[in-house]
Amino acid sequence: MSNEISENLLNDLVSVSETMVTSASEGRWDNLAALDQRRRQLLDELSEQGHAFDPGRFSLASQTLSRLDQQLLQIVRDARDQTAIDHKTLQNNREAVSSYQMAETPAA
Repeated sequence: MSNEISENLLNDLVSVSETMVTSASEGRWDNLAALDQRRRQLLDELSEQGHAFDPGRFSLASQTLSRLDQQLLQIVRDARDQTAIDHKTLQNNREAVSSYQMAETPAA
């Protein structure tokens, strides 16, 4: 496999990962599943076939991918935590409304 194809695969992998971070940061969660599938395909292509990489380029791409993965994980964790807070707030509001309605209902 040529070095140019290997470089293209690495570039595509970084590009897809960057797009995943952008989509997550913009709340476009529906894009992530398709992007993740594409990223997995690229990783499979890189691992299944022998690829010759410039060691410096491979190291830089690995560092970039690691940084992007950490950013993506943080965005997802933050969104998960915010969703849990929103859910709890909604639950508390429902309980308050229910209690208020019960207090307003005259005893029979």
